[in-house]
Amino acid sequence: MAVKTMPMSTGTGQYNAGWHEVIIRHATADTWTNPKGEVIRYIDLLFDGYPDNMNLRIYEAKNSETGEEFKLVNVFRYAMAGIIDVLNDPTGKKPILQYDDDGNAASQGKSLTKNFTKNNKQGV
Repeated sequence: MAVKTMPMSTGTGQYNAGWHEVIIRHATADTWTNPKGEVIRYIDLLFDGYPDNMNLRIYEAKNSETGEEFKLVNVFRYAMAGIIDVLNDPTGKKPILQYDDDGNAASQGKSLTKNFTKNNKQGV
């Protein structure tokens, strides 16, 4: 084995690529019409200590068999935001979360773990 050197990071690491725990400052729910004419809901999240261009936009996605939405609901599930009650599943298989999907009121001040990646696009 040989002795080697590597540079140390001198910054705060706030903008380094990788996983960061962030606090939701503001959330906005809206819709977008795709080229096929389908209306798709999304939520934009802004974070404390980060500029607005470091937002996270999550578009809804639905299970093709059941029609159940599973992307937006994960924001509320993992941030523990807007949870009103835990209900019993009629089949008894697993509990059902009842939540308020008002994006800003439900999620403001909640924390998430976000993965920052470097955007390598040039001239966009």
